Amino acid sequence: MRVFNGIDSLPAFRNPAVTVGSYDGVHKGHRVLLDVVRGKAKEIDGESVVVTFSPHPREVLDPDGVRLLNTLPEKIKLLESAGIDNLIVIPFDRDFSRMPYDGFIRDCLVGKVGMKVYVAGYNHHFGAGKQGGPDSMSELAAGLGFEYYRVPRWDAGDAKVSSTVVREHIVRGEMAAAAALLGYYYFIMGTFEDGCAVMVGSPVKLLPPVGVYDVAVSVGGRTFKGKAEVIADGGEGSDSQAGTLDPNMVCTTVGSPDITNPASRVNQVSQAAPSGIKLPAPLCSSIASVAAPGGPVTLEFL
Repeated sequence: MRVFNGIDSLPAFRNPAVTVGSYDGVHKGHRVLLDVVRGKAKEIDGESVVVTFSPHPREVLDPDGVRLLNTLPEKIKLLESAGIDNLIVIPFDRDFSRMPYDGFIRDCLVGKVGMKVYVAGYNHHFGAGKQGGPDSMSELAAGLGFEYYRVPRWDAGDAKVSSTVVREHIVRGEMAAAAALLGYYYFIMGTFEDGCAVMVGSPVKLLPPVGVYDVAVSVGGRTFKGKAEVIADGGEGSDSQAGTLDPNMVCTTVGSPDITNPASRVNQVSQAAPSGIKLPAPLCSSIASVAAPGGPVTLEFL
């Protein structure tokens, strides 16, 4: 999968089938939609393209207490495993949040990506004030000459599949229930630190409640299973309000997210939130045999 930082210097994609969203968790419902994107791309001998944002829009517009399922490096890993050809990461800020939905579609997706098909979820809305929805998208598609395809809601049996529901399970420590909706064990890409700890790679990464969990830690091509303890620390967030509509906004972005460093925002946590993971001595010794302090590790909650 190719990853592009920003939307201003893109190559020419071949008949791109595009979807846009935060894709927090890349859960089973997301996978259904992503499969449609891949299928639509195949139908027109094209490429699949996911457009996402960093930081997550909630971190900018409503940061108080926000907790997310994935850091950007984790999301990249999951989207690549889903078979997506291209990922475009747009830096998100308050100025960008004011862009009207039609300008985003016309100038960004059609003008700069060359979109031929747009695939969206059943309840997808976007743009300033969330004014972009099914009716307006159908009109734009007809006027700008791309196909608009809406994916129906997908549930896992009787369970609704959404990022919000997955977060609720994790907040309650229901890791098996979360994994059932995600389609994989909930995981953390962090760093192995002195003191037998795994440092989380983002201040907004959601951790389960303080307690002891069964885990698997992967490092250096090896996986070690054991117990780990989620611990708490202190800090505080901030308040903000959403931006207002700017009808003159054009498709350009300023600044670049760090899309390669999984530990780029380590050591910032919100008050009273679970903030790190301690490893018992036996598991710590096994990991230390192949990982240097500060080295990357992936920890799964089993």
